[in-house]
Amino acid sequence: MNRKAQVFVVRNIIEICLVIASVVIFLSCVGRVTSIFVGDSGTLPERTFTAFVEDIKEFSTGKNFDAREKSELFLEDGQAVVYFEPNKDKMTVFVDSNWEGGTTNKYLTTIRKPSSCTDEACLCFVKEKTIETKTDVDFTILLGPLWADLKTAAFIDLTNVKCSDIPKLSLDVCSIGIPNQALPYVCTDGFVIERHLMKEVEESFISAFVLYDIYYTAPQNLVVTLSHEGDSVKIEPRVIAQEEARKEVQIEK
Repeated sequence: MNRKAQVFVVRNIIEICLVIASVVIFLSCVGRVTSIFVGDSGTLPERTFTAFVEDIKEFSTGKNFDAREKSELFLEDGQAVVYFEPNKDKMTVFVDSNWEGGTTNKYLTTIRKPSSCTDEACLCFVKEKTIETKTDVDFTILLGPLWADLKTAAFIDLTNVKCSDIPKLSLDVCSIGIPNQALPYVCTDGFVIERHLMKEVEESFISAFVLYDIYYTAPQNLVVTLSHEGDSVKIEPRVIAQEEARKEVQIEK
């Protein structure tokens, strides 16, 4: 075989290898998308949560500190993804209105960490929960005299959840979506990504306690960007998701 024929054969072999590699990558991507949307491992929200956790774990091991990757979640009404910081047995969400109106326009929600979590950072998809509300809580014992006018509280126990140990996470703003007469949520010891969970909490208060729609509306399909921040993976909601939520709020009104 002359040199020209050898070059021709090698080139063909390389082209065949490239085609095979492209097909493998394509099938892998198709398989991932298919498993998320039509797989048999639970509902669509559960499958996107599983993929979300895998995305975070894989991204956290990356060596490129400047890398940014997309991930997404799908949430039905009343569902949420809750993050508990390491060695914390609960996280809290402070909800306040964007108007002045006495003590009935704000409350503190405590979400208790389920037993399926360890002492590591933990991320949970909330399928079912119980909500207990109180309107006569003395917060000055735990939080000090500046909280004397806060009397209302909610306590959430996660009764049916899917949890996973997770690398440390950060989220700049605890409230995602468009506000309905609400100021940005203030979260401590973790955060919550929710779709109308706080709306359900508000509706759980006794009928004499009216909160006037103090909650955020997040889109069902939430697209986020993952990036590195110190020793944590930072989660940033995409602007397009905020716009979709805004359109939904306008339709509701």
